[in-house]
Amino acid sequence: MDFAILAPVPREHLDSALDVLAKLDYVSFGSQKWELFREIETLRGSDDVPVLIYPSHEDDVVKLTYQVSWTAWYIGRTENKTKKMFDQENGHRPPTTKKYHSLGDHADAWAVFWRVRQLKQLPESEWVPIRDLDSYKTGYWRKNAAPRGPEIVGRPSWL
Repeated sequence: MDFAILAPVPREHLDSALDVLAKLDYVSFGSQKWELFREIETLRGSDDVPVLIYPSHEDDVVKLTYQVSWTAWYIGRTENKTKKMFDQENGHRPPTTKKYHSLGDHADAWAVFWRVRQLKQLPESEWVPIRDLDSYKTGYWRKNAAPRGPEIVGRPSWL
């Protein structure tokens, strides 16, 4: 597989997701980018996809100096309301998302839940600035602006 998913996830949800994965086989994060995840499903076939995660900060301007400091394996997604509700009600969402329910962090608000397993934080010596990642489509430096949500990037050789 020659691609990976680059995704921002709030730091508190990453830490909280580890609690989910200590008990369950996957954790679900929310996104409005349903079209992107449909494309990923087409590209991946039945393979899991590496996910490169950089902790996001809701009120900060996203910067190219942000670093991939977490990885996971994408195992699928759902746009189905019933399946999203299942994930939410059965503990597949990071517990910290509950405090943002009134602000739109719940199954009804997100277009898609994307599911990952084997989430882990990388040692600081292995962190990679997002500016060093290549575009999946061109094979060159991805672009001069940080993403505001998940996107497809070229799979780094270190994965």
